Amino acid sequence: MSRAVSALVTKVSEARVALQSALDSAKTNLEQASYTAESWAPLQVAIGSAEAALADSSSSLLRLTTAASTLQAAVADLVAATTTGVYRVANGSGVTVATRPSTIVVRCAPAGATIMVVSAGGSVIHRSAASGDVQEFAVSTGFYIVAVNGKAVKVAVR
Repeated sequence: MSRAVSALVTKVSEARVALQSALDSAKTNLEQASYTAESWAPLQVAIGSAEAALADSSSSLLRLTTAASTLQAAVADLVAATTTGVYRVANGSGVTVATRPSTIVVRCAPAGATIMVVSAGGSVIHRSAASGDVQEFAVSTGFYIVAVNGKAVKVAVR
């Protein structure tokens, strides 16, 4: 009997390590702006379930393996966002502006940086302070000027 218990404890431990590895990989190797919102949402649910299973020291083998399978499926089901262009706002700043259908994505803007999106006709479409690593703005097809702290780049959105 103790051999069976020992084997089960080993399997639970191995499942915990495998789940932690999958979770770490998903959290460090995937970037939200690279995937559609529809495919990103289930991944966030799977990450939450994985974190909860790992936080519970009494999680069963079934709970750990189910969380790992769900996480792996969510990663496999991610749909890449189609990027139509990537532009650097200013050399050395690290800020980039990418476009994909109906969306402008600003990455790596410093917290508090002023981001402004202006239409080709001169209308201010969006103005705010950067609040995270990735900012997304829904826009119509067309040409826009995107400025971050006064440094601007022209982008085309399909």
